[in-house]
Amino acid sequence: MRLTSAASLFTFMFGLVNVNGAWAKPSPERQTPFKASASIGGMYVTGNFEQILLNVGGHVSHSQDKMGNDLLFNGYRIWTKLPNNEGYTKVGDDLFVATLPFYYLNKKFFILGTARYDSSQLHQLDHRFLMGAGFGFTAVRSKEFLIRLSTGVHYEHAIYPNDDFIVNTTHTENTRTVPRFTLLSNGWYRKKGKPISFRYVAWLFVNPTDTGDYRININPSINVGVNKFVGINLSVLYNYSSIVLTGVNPMDFRTNFGVTMQFPQKK
Repeated sequence: MRLTSAASLFTFMFGLVNVNGAWAKPSPERQTPFKASASIGGMYVTGNFEQILLNVGGHVSHSQDKMGNDLLFNGYRIWTKLPNNEGYTKVGDDLFVATLPFYYLNKKFFILGTARYDSSQLHQLDHRFLMGAGFGFTAVRSKEFLIRLSTGVHYEHAIYPNDDFIVNTTHTENTRTVPRFTLLSNGWYRKKGKPISFRYVAWLFVNPTDTGDYRININPSINVGVNKFVGINLSVLYNYSSIVLTGVNPMDFRTNFGVTMQFPQKK
């Protein structure tokens, strides 16, 4: 996992985590503005060959008045040990970090900023940076249920290990810099007193100068609380990119099962 190359960007994104919108008037019963959850899971395969997969993910939010921010991250690493070989070899990794600061103009409409970093050895993507801003609408908003929709314009800069793309596309050697028109939806459902909660985030990135150049990311997850602090998490990650390097499958579908921890503990 390219944590070294992404460390400075991750630090910058984490520094932006300072707010998460709320319109209810302050009261002694107001919930803490800080919320965080992290999950870890893995897989071990043995037989004709040995393989280990480790996956981590999480969500951090902080609320204050009408502004807010959500920090999302997910990554995994795969090691393989072939017969008659000593030791494990890293054969794949993936890292995604995004921060979404927003400000509510009223109870329904908000402005949104986006900063996102992606890196993937399996998809032959060295680094991809995306930044921009947009405008959004909150379709459902309560203490138990949230659905938000937004659209915006973004700048994207991607670096690949080579320039052998599966289609003819504008690029400078192994680098692509394109505008992106983005649709984003995220939300959650969590019934007070119930152990099951649901969360999702979905992205659509389209190049307005070439609509055949687009990406889709969908990431729903379900968490079943074991107690006030620990739960069991099942998540699905679907990615599709219409422009990739030769030899790379445009579609990637992954399921993750693991243990999740949340702060502060549920009351």
